[in-house]
This record gives sequence, C-alpha cells and structure tokens, in this order.
Amino acid sequence: MKRNMKNAFLGFAGMFFLVSLVTISGCGGSGLSAGDGSDGTVDPQAIDGDPAALALSIQLTDGLSASASVVGKSTSYETSDFSNGVIAITEARVNLSKIDLKLPDDDDCEEISFELEDFACEALADDELASQIVALKDDGEQEQEQEQEQEQEQEQEQEQDGDEEHLRLEGPFIVDLMTGESNPSITDFVVPSGMYTRIELKIDDLDEDSDMLEAGDPLLGNSMVVKGSYSDSESDREFMIVLKFNEKIRYTEEAGLAIDETSDVNAIIVSLDVSSWFEDVDLGACLDSGTPEVDDAGVYIVNDDNSGDECEFNDELKQNIKSSGGFGEQEEDEDGEDDDQEEEEEQEGQDDEDDDS
Repeated sequence: MKRNMKNAFLGFAGMFFLVSLVTISGCGGSGLSAGDGSDGTVDPQAIDGDPAALALSIQLTDGLSASASVVGKSTSYETSDFSNGVIAITEARVNLSKIDLKLPDDDDCEEISFELEDFACEALADDELASQIVALKDDGEQEQEQEQEQEQEQEQEQEQDGDEEHLRLEGPFIVDLMTGESNPSITDFVVPSGMYTRIELKIDDLDEDSDMLEAGDPLLGNSMVVKGSYSDSESDREFMIVLKFNEKIRYTEEAGLAIDETSDVNAIIVSLDVSSWFEDVDLGACLDSGTPEVDDAGVYIVNDDNSGDECEFNDELKQNIKSSGGFGEQEEDEDGEDDDQEEEEEQEGQDDEDDDS
C-alpha cells in the first residue's frame, strides 16, 4: 500500500518540535517570552550573559493548540491510524545521548563570566559533522536510501554551522514523554542569559548493558519505546513499538527564545504532538498480519525486525514523530478559523484548479 511521506519534513529534518518558553518570575507570573511582563519586550540587561536559571522538558501533547505549560501530564493520549482504529498511547520513553543549545550570537565560550557546572561549551566543528557522515556510511544496518538522506542532512548542517559554539549536555538522558521527567533530571541548570535560537537533541540507542534500567527493559539497545492499546470494531489489543532512531534533530527559531536572568525559572518545553504520529500508518493491518511477536501477556511487539508489507512502516512512523510539531500556539483570526488551516485549504483549492486546467 502506497503511503505519502510528509514533504514539509524532507526540506529540513529539525523542524519538528512544538517549543515554548515559559518564564516564572518571583511574582509567580508566567508567559511565553521573557521581559518586564507588560508588553512582552525583553529588557536587554536581563539577557546580557549573566547566569540564568534554566529547566528543560521534553514531553507529549495531543494537539498544537494545547498550552505548553500543561502538556505532558496525561496518563493516556488518543489518536488514530490509517484504518481509523483508536490508538491510546499509555507509555512513551526516549533516550537522548546529547542536548545542545546554540549560544546566543553575541556570546562565545571564552566570554562566559562564570563556571558552567553541567554544560560543556564547545564549537561544533566541521570535522565532527564529517565524522558523523562517515559513521553513517559504516553502519551496515542502515538502508542505503536512508543513509543518503541523512548524509545530505549532515552536509547541509556542515555548510550552515561551521564552528558555531554550543552548550552541550552529555547523556544518556532517559525521558518519560508522558510526564516530561528525565533520568537524570534536566530541570536545574544555570546558563548565560540571552536569546537562544536553536536546540538540538541527539536521539540514540541506549547501551544494552546500561545500569540505568532493569535487565530486560525494551529500551536497552534501542532509542524509543511506545506502548498502548489499539481498538477497532473487531477487538482491543495491547502493543509495544520499539524504534532505533540514531539521529540528531534540530529546532530553530530565528527570533530567539529569551533566557532571562531576572526570572526564577526559564522553562523550555519541547513537545511532540501525538495526533499525527500514525498518519498514513496502518497499525491495525500490521497487528492483523500475524507478523509481530506476541509475548506471554498478549502484547504485540512491533520493531525494526518485522518483515512483511503490513509492518514495514517504522521509517514512516519515525518521520511522523520527527515532524509532529511547530512553534507556539496557533493563532485564530476574527472568523474563529485557524489561519494555517485556511491557507492550506486555499492552496489545495488552487492545486485542484491547476490540475483541471
């Protein structure tokens, strides 16, 4: 069955997160930008490179219109697949080997006026990007087409990055996407204040011998585990999807996120919208095919080892996960309709007219 890939993602692999900045001041106020609390502008003296408190969170939401300050607190997220089966996600965990924050444009590592306790400050050099490309070429388990796409993405990053300086957190960090909590915690850092324009996450396989989890945990040796239930007119079944990502994913915001030294907490919340994860993915057909292994508890195990057309959707699922976000809350115009949706519908209408002519 032919499934359509998301063209919007193919241009740039990193533009997939719903990222919001919530600042909490001593007065208990909060918002989506740092400033004096009156008009949303940023006081230059509050972002001049002095120490600022930072908390990171990576978690789920079930729609881009959800407030980023309350996402990641549900025990279940519902969505649907290609066959309109109801999918309830009850567990989602991911392993991050690195978290990078690009330093504000006016700062560099040598100019930081205080000692960094958690982050390393370093340049992302051209040779590091080149070594990542070579590693992809040597990975015999990667499909050739996927290798070529990732090499192109890395080459684009190499051309764009040069020797840009980053604050880097070395993992592994095991993130519970249902709650936004991480082991170890990523909620108590001090960084130079300023306008941060980019965050990068390296999703990677967790070491099979890691002592961070109990023996037999499905995340060992893998990058991401998603558990839930699938319901259709025929039956209700439990499933577990195990994925290997091994990719660096980037979010860029040209206007920048203000990390404000006058705020008690600057919380950058990176959110994944699960409502699009299974778009053009027929999970029901896979479960019906008899291909997935079923464990003693009756749970269907879907992973990269599955063969058969019905279950060969992991690459597409990964693309959907990576492209499942945007920045901030969607705005509505005076007629109450979402502007982005209206523009998309208008474009589709124009495309139909072009086809007719």
